[in-house]
Amino acid sequence: MANLVTLSEQDLQPVNQYLESRTPYEILEWSIKVFPRIGILTSGQKAGSILCKLVYKSGHKLDLVFSDTGVLFQETYDTMEQIRNSYGLPLKRYAPKLSMEEQTRLHGVLYISHAGQEKCCHMRKVEPLLELHQDYDALLGPLRRGEGGARSKVPIVSMDTSMKLIRINPMATISNEDYETLALEQDTIINPLHEQGFPTIGCNRCTTPVRPDERPRAGRWRHLSGVDYCGINPTDVSHQSQTISIEEAIVLRLRQTVLSAI
Repeated sequence: MANLVTLSEQDLQPVNQYLESRTPYEILEWSIKVFPRIGILTSGQKAGSILCKLVYKSGHKLDLVFSDTGVLFQETYDTMEQIRNSYGLPLKRYAPKLSMEEQTRLHGVLYISHAGQEKCCHMRKVEPLLELHQDYDALLGPLRRGEGGARSKVPIVSMDTSMKLIRINPMATISNEDYETLALEQDTIINPLHEQGFPTIGCNRCTTPVRPDERPRAGRWRHLSGVDYCGINPTDVSHQSQTISIEEAIVLRLRQTVLSAI
């Protein structure tokens, strides 16, 4: 059994400083060297599609970690299948224990209240991923500072104490212009809902199109004021100092990253 040591967010600060000026491809290559067991967390949206394409073009075959809530749009399922088939990336689906019908029988229609929405998102999106640390040390994610809001200061590398692993956002620092350039490249597979008025896409119960004069996330939980995020990304909802236990060999590689920059 691997020797585990404690890693804190403070330990990640010099690593983030080292990566701040690196390109998404450089961050991707660094991530794969440091974390032998690494996957891509994606939900079938544009940013995740771009990230999958970057991995594909880099020549790596990383797993697509897909939180399948069971109530996504058909276009999202079709997009994930297309990414799997076109990029040759293994698709790993993680589903909640209860179907939406079973959940509703037991708990009622949760997503129509603030407290219920938090419970529903946790049950359907977060809980299926809580044992990922058994298979992965880190997950690549598509978050960008250019999205604004709570993500305007998203770190490149952070920790997820619920999943007990490291989260890495290779595209965190790229500009909106560079992001759109990547999206327009011919080999980028884009969820067709983005062209139908959906800047951001979640479950079919809680996602609507938005008007041109609305903010991009206005279509998420439109029926609930003040809700912007589902909680699957800890940096969306919390910036508290945290720690996780992780393999000592990984911590040594993180330290070597910092030493190599001195």
